[in-house]
Amino acid sequence: QREKSLVVNAEGEIVDGERRGINHQWRRQREKAHAMVGSRGRVQVLRYLRYCISNSTVDSMLRSRAALISGRILSSSDAYAAVDISSVTALLAATDERLKVLGGQNTDEYESELEALGLIGSSKLAFLRVRQHYDYRFMSLRFLSSQGAALLLSSSPVARHVIESAFDRHSRGKQLAGLHALASICGVDRPEDKMLLDNKAEENLRLLIYTAASNTSKLNPSVIGLTGSNSLGTTTGTRNKIGIFSHENVSLHCKLQGYRLISGLVVRPWCLMEICLNQEVVTIVTDAKIETAKNGLFLSTKTIITFIQLCMDARHHCCTAISTTLSSSNLLQDAAVARTAAKLQEAVRRGPYVTKGHVEAQPVVMTAERF
Repeated sequence: QREKSLVVNAEGEIVDGERRGINHQWRRQREKAHAMVGSRGRVQVLRYLRYCISNSTVDSMLRSRAALISGRILSSSDAYAAVDISSVTALLAATDERLKVLGGQNTDEYESELEALGLIGSSKLAFLRVRQHYDYRFMSLRFLSSQGAALLLSSSPVARHVIESAFDRHSRGKQLAGLHALASICGVDRPEDKMLLDNKAEENLRLLIYTAASNTSKLNPSVIGLTGSNSLGTTTGTRNKIGIFSHENVSLHCKLQGYRLISGLVVRPWCLMEICLNQEVVTIVTDAKIETAKNGLFLSTKTIITFIQLCMDARHHCCTAISTTLSSSNLLQDAAVARTAAKLQEAVRRGPYVTKGHVEAQPVVMTAERF
């Protein structure tokens, strides 16, 4: 008889039919209690995380954990509906100050901070709660175009640490963390219609990248060259290099993150123009055999093959992103750009993996050997 009274609720759980009403009431009370304390609780959590990040007496491991937790909390769009913007900006200011104290050192804490900023930068549009000026008993909702990336690229952009780390060729771990976070901020993890930010954030992103490029020594060979003369108002005429990956002495890890970054940056017209001016990018993303060369990975054979496949997929996705953006632009009127677009479309059609073309049998005529 008890087995007959068992039913399946809406969540797919098997419950006792006699206690179904009691469980439903208890669940509603629990959700109501969470809604009442959600805003206050999240604000307190963010305050405690800010204390852990900014306090130099706290253990470095705890500060790293606090940074990652804050990034995961603010990476979801519904998180902003329960806190006010002052709590978020205060947390970002604490992160900015902590990164200044670390001074670009290649530490696990610095990389954790960069990873947290990348998580925040990947968040989507959100509603922000703004307190009324005179009556604190009520909260008003105001819709703001405030992606996490836009907050990082505000008037005091904490994202500059991410961009400077992405340009650092001396610290491999820090550069990888910077490339990954910068790709997330540029929108590679967001939908296509949400990749671009507001005008102010986009301008700050462009200026920060060009500024970092102007402070970077020339790398040869480089894959992406960003010209600082037109955007920064200088007349040096030099081409500063962003060495995201190159033909020699580069790991597949950097290539993978470089492909992700280009996929997010190419939707910007200024980046598309730079890629068209530098054919090395097109040569690499259209070369299906570039990942099969010597890679220097000290891993098992199965792991290396899997990682190479990931790089091939990322390279093909990057090639597709460039081809799609270039096809919808007005740059195809140029003959050289049209040839580049055709080359990209051919690489997209071939797919991410190496394929052997069909070769017709050819007769060979040769002199017979006599003994």
